[in-house]
Amino acid sequence: MLQIELEEDLDLEVTFKQLETYLDWDEVRPNIIYTGWAADFPAPVNFLVHGMSNQLKRLAGWFDESFEGLISDASKELDRKARMVLYRAADRYLVHDQVLVIPIAYIGSVLDLVKPWITNFRRDALQFYRMRDITMDLELKAKMLKDYSS
Repeated sequence: MLQIELEEDLDLEVTFKQLETYLDWDEVRPNIIYTGWAADFPAPVNFLVHGMSNQLKRLAGWFDESFEGLISDASKELDRKARMVLYRAADRYLVHDQVLVIPIAYIGSVLDLVKPWITNFRRDALQFYRMRDITMDLELKAKMLKDYSS
């Protein structure tokens, strides 16, 4: 689907090559990388410093003092609001000003279908389930299943 859109909308010739690992990027040197990544912890530094953008910067041979300054200043900032302002500025710099990274898809919230007798079934900030919090009302389950089968 993405290949067709790039070819039709931008009049590009697109060839996809699947790589086993990001380490193979060095030998292939692609013009566009279509990849995904999930956060290890829910903080901007995880995305801007430790995540996939770090590999993309290395692959592109990109280094920018303005970006590194924003990240450095943010890492030293103790005030959360001020730190978030700096991380937002760094993100905007990558995506808008330098166009080093173009996010083309985000995975939004996931719909979970949960039986009514299950409670506390929710995800944390990284979209993992907290199994220890889940409870099941066996009496409600038995009643509802009985009512359903009648």
